[in-house]
Amino acid sequence: AAEDTFASKLGIEMVTPKIFDELITKAAGTRLVVTAVGPSGIGKTAIPKQVAARRNGGKGVPYVALHMPTMALEDFHVPTFSPDTRAYYDRRISRRFEPLFNWIEEVKKKNKGKVPPDMSPILAFEELNRAVDKSVTRAAFTMLDDRVIGDAVLDDGIQFVVTMNPTGNGMNVNEFERDPAMRRRLTPMIGVSYNYGDFMKHATNAKFHPSVLGHLGAQPSHGYDEAAANAGKAFACPATWEAVSRICRTFDDLG
Repeated sequence: AAEDTFASKLGIEMVTPKIFDELITKAAGTRLVVTAVGPSGIGKTAIPKQVAARRNGGKGVPYVALHMPTMALEDFHVPTFSPDTRAYYDRRISRRFEPLFNWIEEVKKKNKGKVPPDMSPILAFEELNRAVDKSVTRAAFTMLDDRVIGDAVLDDGIQFVVTMNPTGNGMNVNEFERDPAMRRRLTPMIGVSYNYGDFMKHATNAKFHPSVLGHLGAQPSHGYDEAAANAGKAFACPATWEAVSRICRTFDDLG
């Protein structure tokens, strides 16, 4: 019998990190919300950042991340009195969104009111299915569905990317998994698996410490320790190796 995985439960295809990267690039300039589901540490957060850094001729575009488990409703918008009258309320949004709005305004000025796909900034919803507060989940749903936050409309030039981590090989965390209306807005939804070749290419391009590259080159099986991850232990994964690389660089600087 075929193993029942989070991907089969959701009815989605498994892809490599490289395909996830390509989907983000191809979806720029559209309303498609590329959604990646996969184990922690395989690069779901790093890949959208890399895509944003490559855009604009390699100069990069703004990248804003919303880490849903730590978000409160006030991180989206805060009701305030309207400055011209006390008969109405405004919903003022968090300053974290300022880089997106400023960028879109400048890009449109230079491109006759349009945002070229290669200039699209990225708004990432990280661990969307792990928001603790239901009001946060609903605020995120409104943003994804209507592209509205507070009293502001998010321009179509802003690209949405969503990531989710399965829990215990299942997805029963909050209403995003139970509500078909919510899930259908996350299109395309894919499962992302660890791929040694993709990771080594990234590690080489990102100039990981030579000791890390040498170890992973000699021990390919050490790239991702799925058994330790499933057992709830500290485990090796792309994110961990990136941290190890930074530590090695720090020790080099200290002499």
